[in-house]
Amino acid sequence: MSRRVQLAAAATMAIAAVMIVNFNVPRTAAQGNEQDITVSAKKFEFSPEEIHAKAGSHVKLTITSTDREHGIQISEFAEGAPTSGDPGLKFAAGVDKPEFKLPKDKAVTVEFDAVKPGTYDFKCSEFCGTGHRGMKGRVVVEP
Repeated sequence: MSRRVQLAAAATMAIAAVMIVNFNVPRTAAQGNEQDITVSAKKFEFSPEEIHAKAGSHVKLTITSTDREHGIQISEFAEGAPTSGDPGLKFAAGVDKPEFKLPKDKAVTVEFDAVKPGTYDFKCSEFCGTGHRGMKGRVVVEP
């Protein structure tokens, strides 16, 4: 086999190996610095109820209400943290209060930067019946 054919074969194998690794290894927050998470909302529950994110990552929640209109209100400040100063979750400019309507069967994207470790509560902000107060969850930002 000629030297040129050997080099071409080696290059092809190297490219194939890189492609296999890139397509089969899931991206993590540290690798991509972005986390895409799908959330569903239905009477009295969010699923998942607990969302994990890495500090320093950009989080994109795609939330779909499956049974009726709901809403989601997310605390910018971690449990027990003072509510003055810089928030631990930073939403896009212009989002004064992180509260979003969730129309039935329509995906809504909510994005924020997970800046500080801690536990951040969220809850349904649209009255949905007798179990409304129990429709809540949390974002856990890990170091």
